[in-house]
Amino acid sequence: MKILICAALKSELIPVKEHLNQEKIPESIEVEFLKTGMGISNIKTKLADLLEKNKYDYVINSGTAGSLKEDLHVGEIFIPTKIEYFDNQKKLNTYLTHNIETNTNWKTGILVTSDKDITTTTDREKLKAKTKAEAVDMEAFEAAKLCKSNDISFISVKVISDYADSFNKSNYKKTMKKITPYLAKATYQIINQTI
Repeated sequence: MKILICAALKSELIPVKEHLNQEKIPESIEVEFLKTGMGISNIKTKLADLLEKNKYDYVINSGTAGSLKEDLHVGEIFIPTKIEYFDNQKKLNTYLTHNIETNTNWKTGILVTSDKDITTTTDREKLKAKTKAEAVDMEAFEAAKLCKSNDISFISVKVISDYADSFNKSNYKKTMKKITPYLAKATYQIINQTI
């Protein structure tokens, strides 16, 4: 089985890679990693090219997301059951193609992919008015769409990094150090379920 783990940022991908190196993954599973960069255009370029050259059984989009709901907290694992994207005010949906059972401590729901960082309360409220999503990211919709068109099973696993209403670079770096171990463990658990 061949699995690709893709993440937008090095700070999301390295903890996952390090954790998987410490765990025992069966030799029958080959895991590759891809840092895409942030945003839909980066995913289109880097992931589309890779999927054309390789045949993967599974793609796991591992990364962070901002919370849009009061009961979804920083550090919690979020597994989208559906991903939305708004193209010229038209809502597009993608349904995920996996049969992963979520850990009872994990949250599930709708993830919305945004073209831009949601960093102000105004941006957050506008997005909440358009969607019933629990969380927001900048890549998962395009990754899911590419996998669907290439007939590859896809799952997105996110750790909540913020409340999508403010951004402080130093706080974000501290938060990332605390929450990425949760992301790494969740990604490992998902790989174990694909065996």
